[in-house]
Amino acid sequence: MVLSTAVALWSTRLRRRPLWLPLALSSWSYQLLASSAVVAAFHPSTCLLQNNHGRIQGYVIAPPFCGSSYHRYFRLYSSTGTGTESSHNDIPTGGSSAVLSQKPVPTDASVLQMLSFYHFEDIQDPLQARNSLFESINHIPGLRGTFYVAREGINAQLAVPPGEPLHTLLESCSTSLPFDPFANQTPNLGDVVSIDTPTFDRLVVRVRDYILRDGISHEIAASLNWSDAGPELSPSEWHDQVQKDKVVLIDCRNLYESEQGTFDGAIPLGTATFQESWDKLERVTADFPKDAPVHIFCTGGIRCVKVGAYMKQHLKFSDVRRLEHGIIGYEKFLEEHPEMGTSTFQGDNFLFDKRRFEEKKDSDAHQ
Repeated sequence: MVLSTAVALWSTRLRRRPLWLPLALSSWSYQLLASSAVVAAFHPSTCLLQNNHGRIQGYVIAPPFCGSSYHRYFRLYSSTGTGTESSHNDIPTGGSSAVLSQKPVPTDASVLQMLSFYHFEDIQDPLQARNSLFESINHIPGLRGTFYVAREGINAQLAVPPGEPLHTLLESCSTSLPFDPFANQTPNLGDVVSIDTPTFDRLVVRVRDYILRDGISHEIAASLNWSDAGPELSPSEWHDQVQKDKVVLIDCRNLYESEQGTFDGAIPLGTATFQESWDKLERVTADFPKDAPVHIFCTGGIRCVKVGAYMKQHLKFSDVRRLEHGIIGYEKFLEEHPEMGTSTFQGDNFLFDKRRFEEKKDSDAHQ
């Protein structure tokens, strides 16, 4: 039985103007949550609300059975492996002074290279860094996606035509920021997709309080150095080490991600959000020897920076090892090196973007 009702929505993203939204309720379950906007929990085929760091990014309050007049106000905010919001002209942004954005510069390219990267290093003036970065990249044809700039560093999830546009993007990031994000690491290159594939609507450079909100207490956070998070293992090294007996392997993602797929023998933290990780870590590792090698992984690597630093510096584990570029990098490596054998990651890699859950491409290998 379909029940029609109306819900008043009061939202800072919509300039605090109450909107009335007719909702038809049948087998759907709506749970209203307080964020910068009211958020609803929909059937998973209709929307995704949290990014891959466990933070609510956006909302869809206009399901398919609502009229199109509501869709201009309510739109899915989406992200790749490390957490991105898409923008839209019809959605007032609230704190827009912290945001620079534009539609993609027209391009003749037929494909886009998906990529992400992050770098933790102090930025004294995030607004100035945002301005410099935006000015250096806003001419690149076809570039779209989101940069987050904060005092603690930068985080980006992007799509750009391969070749010269990609080269220009990486060079511009290296020269326009207060640091070179690629001095000690390479960007995480994902799929090459058709330019018609839904990825990102705009190029957005946004200032935030954190590039990865963690929920760590101020006292503990003040004592942590993100550059001391344990060594990164290449996908090849990781592949060899995790197949050994008695390997301690911790899945630093949220439970809904772990349930879709994980490495053989991994211990899931079982969190609903990344902010819950710290109590869970202490319980999960309570009986581990402090000198035991601990292998940690997440979707793209960024969460493991903070988890690794917390384990080394606060929990006093001496041997913490991280998977370089996370699951995304591991699976791409095995695709490019079939001689390495079968992947030890079983299931699907849960990605928050408009494209898809990452699907198995064949039945005999890399997921």
